[in-house]
Amino acid sequence: MPITSCDMPTLTVPLSRVVEFRKAHPHTSGQVLRYGQAFYNYMDFNKVTSAENRCFLDRLHAADGDKAVKMIESITDYQN
Repeated sequence: MPITSCDMPTLTVPLSRVVEFRKAHPHTSGQVLRYGQAFYNYMDFNKVTSAENRCFLDRLHAADGDKAVKMIESITDYQN
């Protein structure tokens, strides 16, 4: 399977924002929103318009559980 922009977004999120999100949205079952959807909404990703990131963000919005966690980790900037 070829690697696409869906797999390699150019955007990053500071670790501090990811930590804030995790405090506000513990990763537990029984949530109303999917975990990726909750992160997408929290980060206000609906405002991102670049095509190279849209595909990844659409997949993140649809993701839940471990898949969403891995996707969030893949765009986390651990230096900030």
